[in-house]
Amino acid sequence: MLPALLVLATAVGAEDDLQTRLFRARDRVLPALINVQPVLDVYSGGRRRQSTAIGSGVILSEDGLAVTNFHVAGHAKKIFVTLADKTRVPAKLLGGDPSTDLAVLRIDVNEVKRLGGKFSVAKLGAATEVQVGEFVTALGSPRGLSMSLTTGVVSNTRRFLSGNITLPTGELTGMYNTWIQTDAAINPGNSGGPLVNMEGRVIGINTRAIRGGDGLGFAIPADVVQRVFTEIVAHGHVIRGWVGIDRGLQPLAPDSKVKGVQIGNVDAESPASQAGLRPGDIIQRIGGREMFAYHLDDIPPIRRAIADSPVGKPLTMVVLRGEKVIEIQVVPQELAARKADQFDAKRFGLTARVITERYARQRGLGSTEGVLVTGVVAGKAGASAGIRSGDIILKIGKSAVWDLDAFRVQYRNTIQAKTKTVLLSIRRGRQKLVRVLTPAKKDDEEDE
Repeated sequence: MLPALLVLATAVGAEDDLQTRLFRARDRVLPALINVQPVLDVYSGGRRRQSTAIGSGVILSEDGLAVTNFHVAGHAKKIFVTLADKTRVPAKLLGGDPSTDLAVLRIDVNEVKRLGGKFSVAKLGAATEVQVGEFVTALGSPRGLSMSLTTGVVSNTRRFLSGNITLPTGELTGMYNTWIQTDAAINPGNSGGPLVNMEGRVIGINTRAIRGGDGLGFAIPADVVQRVFTEIVAHGHVIRGWVGIDRGLQPLAPDSKVKGVQIGNVDAESPASQAGLRPGDIIQRIGGREMFAYHLDDIPPIRRAIADSPVGKPLTMVVLRGEKVIEIQVVPQELAARKADQFDAKRFGLTARVITERYARQRGLGSTEGVLVTGVVAGKAGASAGIRSGDIILKIGKSAVWDLDAFRVQYRNTIQAKTKTVLLSIRRGRQKLVRVLTPAKKDDEEDE
């Protein structure tokens, strides 16, 4: 009978130890948890409406700097946060990075003090600490239920999600990181909250789940969070190098006798093209570091190695071309990352947004010239003129529309001049078309 009692006592002791560790992790991070309430412009059906949303975040510095997801706060007009002690204060967006879906907020610490509120600071862990099978807890506001905690284990430490992952606001994301996969419950509202190990360190920022996938949640690893956080605090945005081979990198066959990563595509007029890199080249070293890519989840770290290279300084790549090994000097340019801002052209009966560099490359457009029509109001001027969602407006009359700012200016000039009809030059797929649009004389709502 004694052995059975000993086994029972050991099991109870292990359970108590896990419970104690969970309480410790909770107490170290929960006071740093915030509920994020952004006020957003939502564009749908060719119209702009204002809406509020719910997300999560975690405070990482004594002066009130917190991290959340870009898709939570990156386009917010106003932001309010609620601390763990229920103090509600305003916050500002310090900067965002759609490429990793991260944003940094600055909480109004003076208002926190005035209201008698308190918060603590969470500590980031290291990516090397994370192990498959270790217990973790996800904190946040799932479905708006603030200060919630769920538990689970790490299912995978470097999950690769294939395809072009697009944020709700239109930007591509996930180029530079794999994800920590966990079965700790992550639901809408958890976005931006911390994934915490049993030592009470933040090992990731909860970002996404798969619709209909029970126990499939994903967090951005802490090392990515640390770099983005540091860059945004220092510069207001993340500085990345670009050479023009990101979208074409391909892993080698697992049984390949050579090491490296293969170039599948080189962007025209890019630093890589100018340096002489070609499709089919196998990059074996970047800046002295060996490159290995035998699986798709090996690609994001290689993209990061390029992106982390100093802008404007020669970067040495050792390339295998056929049976010849050569060194090529590439000079990275700064990757321009713009938010996919939108505009509601009410008298035209449509909404339009920025064409980002990544969107242009994804669609093979060759440039970011023009604006993308994101919605058309049924029965209004745009619809009557035959404009469709997905069209790219290149000109209003004789004036070129280089970007969204130019579109705003030309639109307002047209309305102020009370122009009866206007020619819109558009691109639809490979076609270039002209449409005659009659702006509405007035709208139920005031123009921006």
